[in-house]
Amino acid sequence: MPRHRRFEKDRAQTLNPGEWTSLEFETVVDADHGGTSTGSLYSLVGVNEKDGALYDFSVGVTISDLSAGAEVQIRATEYEPDGDGGWQYARNRPVDSPVQAGGNGHFTYTWKGNLAKGRRVRVRLAQQGDTAATIVSATADVFYWPK
Repeated sequence: MPRHRRFEKDRAQTLNPGEWTSLEFETVVDADHGGTSTGSLYSLVGVNEKDGALYDFSVGVTISDLSAGAEVQIRATEYEPDGDGGWQYARNRPVDSPVQAGGNGHFTYTWKGNLAKGRRVRVRLAQQGDTAATIVSATADVFYWPK
């Protein structure tokens, strides 16, 4: 039986043109690990699953202030320890890159994966407009099976 957690974002986050940005969530609901937690939350899987996990997640993101016709890119990225107490890129998953026309957009992304021991998964976004855009809200649902 899979475990489940839900991430919520309701605080604005800047999305600069041409820059990959990790999606920051403020709330996670995870009954298996203490109920509801708040803070700056980036990793969907891997914080508590030290030996890795199988995972399946979907995320929906609302963005405003996009340049008309700007491409938005969204993907899952795996990180691993860098040896100095931080994190480094380990593997990018395929990107979805929809284009919007009206300055605001609603974007979704799903991915399934086999997370290696010690790694974490984040959602990252980039937009190719002329000015900064704003991530207004996001929700992610994650089903995972710890190894």
